[in-house]
Amino acid sequence: MDEGWIHPEPPEQNTGKRVAVVGSGPAGLAAAQQCGAPDTRHRLREERPHWRLLRYGIPNFKLEKHVLDRRLQQMRAEGVTFVANAHVGVNLPVDKLTERYDAILLCGGSEQPRDLKIPAAN
Repeated sequence: MDEGWIHPEPPEQNTGKRVAVVGSGPAGLAAAQQCGAPDTRHRLREERPHWRLLRYGIPNFKLEKHVLDRRLQQMRAEGVTFVANAHVGVNLPVDKLTERYDAILLCGGSEQPRDLKIPAAN
């Protein structure tokens, strides 16, 4: 954004359609920004606050934090709403999502690595 290469591209019109994106990892962020129709409102929900896994679980040499902050700022300017501490099925009933949204994208990841049981996996 500083050099003007990356800038918000908010939708030109709004159809009134609403999409709930569950999960704020790489898949959820990409889905909220790009996979929906350009004139659809998105609301990204995450059970943990402040993108904990992206921010603290990925080393800086793989994902610099200013890059994450820049993308979140861009997405807010484009109209994406972020809702933290929204654990679907625990403190956020699924019924509320199905009542309020036209579509739901499930973009959850895994917090536990899966070791391969093959020779030379280490």
